[in-house]
Amino acid sequence: MGGVRRILVAILGLTAIACGAGSAGNPRTVLLITVDTLRADHVSAFGYSLPTTPCLDAVALRGARFSRCISQHPETGPSITSMHTSRYPRETGVRENGDLLDAEVPTLAERFQEAGYATGGFVSTYLLKPRACGLDRGFDQYDHEMTSPNFGHEDFERPASETVDRALAWFEEHEGRNRFLFVHLYDPHGPYDPGDAIADRFRRDSGRPPLAPEQIVRYQRHDGSLDPDDYFARYDGEIFRADREVGRLLQALPEDAIVAFTADHGEGLGESDYWFRHGSLLDEASLHVPLLFFGPGVREALTVNEPVANLDVAPTLLDLAGLAPLPGARGRSLRCWMRSRDPETVPVYSEARRRETVSDRTGIDTRYKVSVTTSRHRALLWPETGETMLVEPRDDPDQAADLTGKYPLVAERWTAALRRFLLIGDRLSADDPPPDVDDALRGLGYFRKGGERR
Repeated sequence: MGGVRRILVAILGLTAIACGAGSAGNPRTVLLITVDTLRADHVSAFGYSLPTTPCLDAVALRGARFSRCISQHPETGPSITSMHTSRYPRETGVRENGDLLDAEVPTLAERFQEAGYATGGFVSTYLLKPRACGLDRGFDQYDHEMTSPNFGHEDFERPASETVDRALAWFEEHEGRNRFLFVHLYDPHGPYDPGDAIADRFRRDSGRPPLAPEQIVRYQRHDGSLDPDDYFARYDGEIFRADREVGRLLQALPEDAIVAFTADHGEGLGESDYWFRHGSLLDEASLHVPLLFFGPGVREALTVNEPVANLDVAPTLLDLAGLAPLPGARGRSLRCWMRSRDPETVPVYSEARRRETVSDRTGIDTRYKVSVTTSRHRALLWPETGETMLVEPRDDPDQAADLTGKYPLVAERWTAALRRFLLIGDRLSADDPPPDVDDALRGLGYFRKGGERR
């Protein structure tokens, strides 16, 4: 058994089972793991000071870490759909949670299915049900049975442990075949409730003052607590609990599996006074996510600090598996970083909300906006008003200082690029989501301007 496998077994407290390494003639396994609402800077495998991801830490050096992966949208449905299609939300029709994927847009699972792979998808949130996003195309089995209540629904989500149990059962049933497995874990999404024993591992006294009740969105409130450190500890605890299940998945894989690990978006933890929420802002807290690949063809112990996109996940997995790219893909295979020291750095585009104004009752700007992230800067554009902004997000996480006056030519260049980006696609979902999906979105706090349902 390989060293990485032994470390995972030790972490998980499992009994080691000897097995041989895979060979080129063995069936191929490709696994895509996404964890909901996971900020890159709270992942210990990506430099966080607290041990939130010991299982991921154990394999990180085996692969390639992309430390500046930028999501294309700070909501689950649009982000995951863009990841699986390598197209922008503007092109897929999934512009917000509850929108359905355009039937003409091909998906990653369809490509693997066409190549003869058994394809299994196992998701943990109502927001990824077929009737809520339409991402089930191409999966032989798309398991979306939710078992836990939340947001007024009896079946809104399910714990990571249950999702992984089902995924592993499917994986074993299809032994001997090429397999593509997609697993999405929801635990770090609010409300944060990892259990007190796990949360206590991450409690720290930062000296931050208590929050006002109105700063904490209703669904996040825990036993009346106003202590931000309490919520930080619970958020970290949820990441730890999800990582434990990631470890179970990785421990079951053959040694020659191709694996990608990432997240759909991050979470606001006070930046711009946006507490324990996401969906409205295009800042580091919302867009910066972890991205890790390992397996055959992946350069080990590689860290890339230039910006890449979640759009790049599908092209990279297909390239590593030796399959043709998706037609119309906007992303690129990140094997360019694994083969060369100086590949071209390309800008990364993101968007938030649709053209209509949505209120999430926080006072945060929820207008439609687009952004482009470069090695140093992020430019933002509000298309309806023409407002623009240029920031240095890593030095200014609140994105409070507009640097347009300091760098006018840089601002002009990237504002022009954003205006060209707006010429891409612009598909809007033709229908409102079904009533049950609409009710779930209301539970998450999304309303049309004027208080109507969105």
